[in-house]
Amino acid sequence: MVFYAIIFSALLLFVVASQYVFVFYFHRVLRSGFAFCDTAPEYTPKVALLITLRGQDPGLAENLENLFLQDYPNYKLLIVVDSEEDSALHIIREVLAKHPGENAEVLVTPEHPTTCSLVCNSQAYAISQLDDSYEIVAIVDSDLDIPKTWLREMVQPFQDPQVGGATGIRWFVPERTNWGTLVRYFWNLAAIVQMSIYKMPWGGSLAIRRSVIEEGDFLNTLRNSFCEDQPTATVVRKLNKKMAYVGSLLLPSRESCSLHFFFRFVRRQMFCAKVYSRSWLCVLAQCMSIFLIPLAVLMFALLAGLQKDWLACWVIVSGFALYTVGYFGAGPYLVAGTRKIVSKNRPNFPFPEHSIAQRLKMLVAVPVTQLIYTVAVASLYFCKKVIWRGVSYRFPGKGKVEMLNYSPYTRIPDEATDGENASL
Repeated sequence: MVFYAIIFSALLLFVVASQYVFVFYFHRVLRSGFAFCDTAPEYTPKVALLITLRGQDPGLAENLENLFLQDYPNYKLLIVVDSEEDSALHIIREVLAKHPGENAEVLVTPEHPTTCSLVCNSQAYAISQLDDSYEIVAIVDSDLDIPKTWLREMVQPFQDPQVGGATGIRWFVPERTNWGTLVRYFWNLAAIVQMSIYKMPWGGSLAIRRSVIEEGDFLNTLRNSFCEDQPTATVVRKLNKKMAYVGSLLLPSRESCSLHFFFRFVRRQMFCAKVYSRSWLCVLAQCMSIFLIPLAVLMFALLAGLQKDWLACWVIVSGFALYTVGYFGAGPYLVAGTRKIVSKNRPNFPFPEHSIAQRLKMLVAVPVTQLIYTVAVASLYFCKKVIWRGVSYRFPGKGKVEMLNYSPYTRIPDEATDGENASL
């Protein structure tokens, strides 16, 4: 059994070493993304800035204010809701009243087709209202605390005519250390690395060239999609354009959430990857290998112990010990490297500090994250529908979506996160 013990130990070390290679690659992408900050600041094409809302997210008023304070001279803000009864409208109107001279407009979608999600329908409707003078369409999530340079930095990559789209990077800031918030934080650390490797954009901070929208029939794509990020990458790739990753736009989200909320959140995120991403099998293999290989090694160690093959046990235990050290060290390596890169350009970025007790809790949160993430991914193959902000969707075929019900937004009790500060 010693031979197999050596094979299993080598496999464990390969898995953990690959994580460091992936993190190194992410840091490389992050550094290269900061290069856009040094390009010509006079490049200011006309931009339509879209934000789609369904309900009142935490910090909505402040985040809307930030959209009016962008250091960019040539843009129009389009705020889209799917109903005149939406609970966010009173906040929208209060913010608009503070900026009466600004170039902003509230749109209400007149129809709710069943062939796409409400957010994709809202985006398609807003884009269809634009005249030909707009060169770039930018999309931002309502739960982000964006800097005033956000729009300028999102636009800079488009100076390269080969760039068809640009994306920022989501970074959850765990100001609270309840279990759900910590688990989502660690999941996101792994997710942003995967997204950089597999060229997967993030819909929360996204921009696309108007010519790509027209030539790639992007509106029709939106009207038949559940999400906008992966379909954007597909359209950009089909036109032989590039997706730019803007490293300077590492955007903090300070929300907290429960474990129940995280499970539904991550399952919806992975559903989008499963349905729309060409890299889904790679993502699936990586998820399962990180969970199943260590589990198989532990079972083999138990078998070796039952057979009293102590040399094989020693080999397995030694390999697993090295794996454990590397496994728990990958997160701090990622965070430390990211902090070093980002702090050079954004010294005020909110990297939180934690006490020793909180750090010990984080150690437990790492394997909990992997377990919940693996269960969520496995559940995709048994999940018949996805619920998103009170609306149910099913997926009848590859890339197809069907909305099963619609009603104006009201907070759903089982989606409320026990009083915690999280958007739905």
